[in-house]
Amino acid sequence: MSEVNWDHNRQAQDNILDSIGRTPVVRLQRVSADVSADIADIYAKLEYFSPSGSLKDRIYKAMITEAEKRGNLRPEMIRIRSVSSTATRRTGLSLTSASHLLG
Repeated sequence: MSEVNWDHNRQAQDNILDSIGRTPVVRLQRVSADVSADIADIYAKLEYFSPSGSLKDRIYKAMITEAEKRGNLRPEMIRIRSVSSTATRRTGLSLTSASHLLG
């Protein structure tokens, strides 16, 4: 079994965007109990600890940052995301959060 390096999670971040991708990983001991240690360890990444509570945070941060680098998106532009269900509301929250924090 390989060791998990938690040092990067122990440091204070300069802003909430820097915490994206640093969500906890937990070994699922009860699920792994019947699996031999030399075959597999089973882990879960707790994305609900992301700033907006969604794994979409990392996707939107990367998309917005890349679009700004290419010049396709500028800070003065308005981003619009349609929201119609619970799943898309969380997506909309991620986009809104990332957009607001990135400017």
